[in-house]
Amino acid sequence: MIMAKGRWQELSSALVVVGLLVTAVPGVVAGSDGAEWAVLVYVEGAHDLGELNDTYRQYLDRVAFNGEVTGAVQLVEWVGSASKEIRARRYLYNQAGRRSEVVCLAGRSSSARLANLIKWGMSQTAAEHYALVVAGHGQVGPVLPGAKLGAARSDTGGVGVPFSARQLHEGLTQGLSGARVGKIDAVFLDCCFGVTWEVAVGLRPVADYLVGSPGFMYSGGLPWDKILSWLVAHPEASPHALARWAVQATRSSWLQKRGLAITLTALDLSKVAAILQRMESWTAAAERHMAAVAPELTLARSRAETWGPEGELVDIGGFMTALSRTSNCVVVAQQARQVAQCVEQAVVASYLQEPLGPSKIRAQGLAVFFPLEVERWPEIYRWRGREGSLAHWKSFLRSYLNALQGAVVQQTNSGMPG
Repeated sequence: MIMAKGRWQELSSALVVVGLLVTAVPGVVAGSDGAEWAVLVYVEGAHDLGELNDTYRQYLDRVAFNGEVTGAVQLVEWVGSASKEIRARRYLYNQAGRRSEVVCLAGRSSSARLANLIKWGMSQTAAEHYALVVAGHGQVGPVLPGAKLGAARSDTGGVGVPFSARQLHEGLTQGLSGARVGKIDAVFLDCCFGVTWEVAVGLRPVADYLVGSPGFMYSGGLPWDKILSWLVAHPEASPHALARWAVQATRSSWLQKRGLAITLTALDLSKVAAILQRMESWTAAAERHMAAVAPELTLARSRAETWGPEGELVDIGGFMTALSRTSNCVVVAQQARQVAQCVEQAVVASYLQEPLGPSKIRAQGLAVFFPLEVERWPEIYRWRGREGSLAHWKSFLRSYLNALQGAVVQQTNSGMPG
């Protein structure tokens, strides 16, 4: 990843102590904006990436916010192990310019701090549409456990610890409930491994669109100066149009950044229910014919794009497309084709920076956790209930791995290489 440079140089002259109680920026009346769009920005860089606050502030300072598009920003600052406080600088951007304050946050979890931003930001803006930017850099997240790429430091007070899919869901649910708003129009995840099947399922009840990457994300985030400047010029833009433009603007901005194998995807979360239904039907069929199709699943997995330190995230569309072309089991191939079609319908726009190898299937940009070792499943896959644990997928993986292990034992006992 390429890290942003610089330090957070702007110091505050006033410290406002708050818990989850919202404190208004002086001179700003809640609900006074009447904007078309309000953009809420949450940035939480882990310890050594705290300077990312300055990067996002520079993005936003380049945007000519007006009465139609406003911004509310919360930049969390890690103050070190000597302090028990978690401070954040808040900015409000509107036609009057930029105003700021420093607050001390009582919420010790990332979901509580995210909820705090949403409640405060919505109290300061009244808009037809809301977009939320979540930037949690410095560690892997929001899907993989911190232990995958090294454990989190214990002296950070929770700052910079990766979001899980459940924490994202809880933060949005708490924040929207406190603001008495049902959904947010678009969620942008400026963090690695953000666009996965599990995250999409978790955000479906609280958001309409999801934009982010199933793989590594450039740590400077999306080019928000370009994205928001376009939005200011087109305040009538729909959430669908904004999601598409974010991918288009990123495509043109990241072309010059070499060495970044990054996928960016925009998803219509209203289409997730159809994918969920098709996935359940496909896994049921695959389990019934697992003894025959297990080798075909392995082949399809090798042809699909993968992400993660150990390739544990697999592109659903690519995997299902490859399987539909190679499986000798008609029902499994047909079900796989239907899943791929549903994923394609849900993808609003996608961008893969580097070309795939000749044997790879073009990625659609929605990943699913497909590990080769069951015991390494992250905690979020152990949620109870259909929405959290995706029990049908978990059952499929167990059946698949058991079939592979059984084949190895049979070959070994018959004198064949194991």
